[in-house]
Amino acid sequence: MQAQRETRPVAKLLLTSALVTALYKTWPIVARAPYGEEWGLIVWGLGAVVCTVGAAGALRDVAETIASAGRTFRALRPAVSDQSAAWLSVREARKAGLTGSKGLFLGILEGKPVFVRSFVHCCVVAPSRSGKTTSFTMPAALNDPGCSRVFTDFNGDITQQCSDQIRAQGHKLITLDPAHLGGQGTGGLNPCDVIVDDLENAPQDAIADAASLARTMHPGPTGAHDPFWPGGTRDLLSFGIVGMCALRPREDASLSSLQGIISDDDALTQLLDDARKSDLLGGELADQAKRLASSWENTPRIFEAFRTGAAQSLATFGPSSRIAPITAESTFDPADLKKRKITLTIVCDASRMDQYGDWIKVSLWAIQKLLVREGNAKPVWFILDEFTNYPLARLMDALTGLASSGVHMALIFQEPREVARVYGEDALKTILSQTTVKLFFGASGEMARLVSEYLGDEEVVSENFSLGRSLGEAPGLSFSRARRALIAAARIRELPEDETVAIIDNIKPMRLMRVGFQEVEPWRSLVKPLARFGGKRFIGTLKMVIRNGRARATRAGTRKIKRAHRPLVRPLFAAGAHLVPGLPVLLLASGALLIATLGWPHLRIEYTRSFSRCSYAGLPFVSQPFVMRGQDYCPLVLWRKSGGRTR
Repeated sequence: MQAQRETRPVAKLLLTSALVTALYKTWPIVARAPYGEEWGLIVWGLGAVVCTVGAAGALRDVAETIASAGRTFRALRPAVSDQSAAWLSVREARKAGLTGSKGLFLGILEGKPVFVRSFVHCCVVAPSRSGKTTSFTMPAALNDPGCSRVFTDFNGDITQQCSDQIRAQGHKLITLDPAHLGGQGTGGLNPCDVIVDDLENAPQDAIADAASLARTMHPGPTGAHDPFWPGGTRDLLSFGIVGMCALRPREDASLSSLQGIISDDDALTQLLDDARKSDLLGGELADQAKRLASSWENTPRIFEAFRTGAAQSLATFGPSSRIAPITAESTFDPADLKKRKITLTIVCDASRMDQYGDWIKVSLWAIQKLLVREGNAKPVWFILDEFTNYPLARLMDALTGLASSGVHMALIFQEPREVARVYGEDALKTILSQTTVKLFFGASGEMARLVSEYLGDEEVVSENFSLGRSLGEAPGLSFSRARRALIAAARIRELPEDETVAIIDNIKPMRLMRVGFQEVEPWRSLVKPLARFGGKRFIGTLKMVIRNGRARATRAGTRKIKRAHRPLVRPLFAAGAHLVPGLPVLLLASGALLIATLGWPHLRIEYTRSFSRCSYAGLPFVSQPFVMRGQDYCPLVLWRKSGGRTR
């Protein structure tokens, strides 16, 4: 029944066309008829009315059929909603300017290397042994971003392997390496130089900066609701820092010296006495000394608790430690990071992070403070590996404020639980919201769920089937739109080991092939081998080549990403099915085509015995009789088109 309704428009069109042709052919006969003219006109007029009604009905049915075909096509190939999530294509990546060879290398998108040229905050979530060093940190060192860089270098691998290439990029390499793991010697950086600089150039900032340094050294327990105990310890540290820098010789102003002052009764008493007599900083230093001296005298047990906390925060900088020599005097000015290309590596012993963590965080604090004071937005890039091992005070505030001063961070961590433990429950949300580039080198259950939610949902066409009522009846089919996660959490956990999910703000997410430096030429040839791995170069399958400033992927570096495609062939066939007529209509159309090509059939009605004269007649009122003369025979049927040409 449905098929009959679908073929009716074509049949109506053909019948209407035939009726129009008949009316056109018979009008001259009706107009010239000597008898029964009124009768002929009436019949012809009735035929015209029927033709008009039939044409209107046919046009209506054609419009309905076309609309039905259009609905079928849209159902099977719906338009992509602007609210639907989707993976970035190579063409879109090219339009977004991600296909050069400068900046931060992210991976390969379907055979096209992807680089981010602008300087932004970014975060890298990479479980242990997932390739964050080979696929992110090392490429960041081997590909010159055009600005200064600061690396936290665990075990000195970057310093050892990339030193020659860093210098070849035109960078000055400076290394802070207490344990001499990087093989490049070590410089020095005294965090107290920030306070000394304040006292000389901006004394109104000295107390505030000392309090900031004290908070960095003694952040207190995460989520603590009682600020009394950590606050008291920070007050003592802040006073000690300012008092030492203001009242002692500059060469004695170091955290190692402060540790000695805090731990020694006589030295602390002398500093308090000297400060109470001083009018520096508008008398604020004297007021601090009076409060602390009163607390020591009236509540000695509480004061001793503050003092113990301060001494513990300074233990890393004790005179006998590896840290003391490189924090006693600065051998470079961190502000130079804004003035020329410098790569600074802070090398730490990963097996002693309980000690090195305190040193790293105060060093980063001092560097960032001095960079912000330069008062310009020239970029400096911080690549902070395992930043949960050295808690940075007020990191979340820094993410929002430092970018305007050109200080950009790449935060690398393994698990969201680690971020929550060190920085608080809301820290991960802040990191995800304040970082422009996010890379996920695999993810655990919780992180996979967060990533899936972050990527959003895509719209898909859902097919719904209904079973027939009788045996052998075809099932019914209907379509509807549905939403599903762009990539489910379970699928994220099952991604190949060399696949990365990358998110860049204001751009669609990407599924990239993860490529390590050992799979890129010439990077793998420029990196020095590590002695602890037998002195052999780390060489992998070649996936990318950088030559003459252009990056291209090899065949091994090309992989198509499975993505939802909008089908085209099936919707076209399904829509065209509405326009396919049935067998009777096809036969009628074939006959019409045959007549239009060959002409109308004519039958022989009279001929002479010698075949010298043959008379033929066609359909009434459609074709005219004609006579053929001088033929050797008279065919039984002759096709004759207009103009007299016969076959």
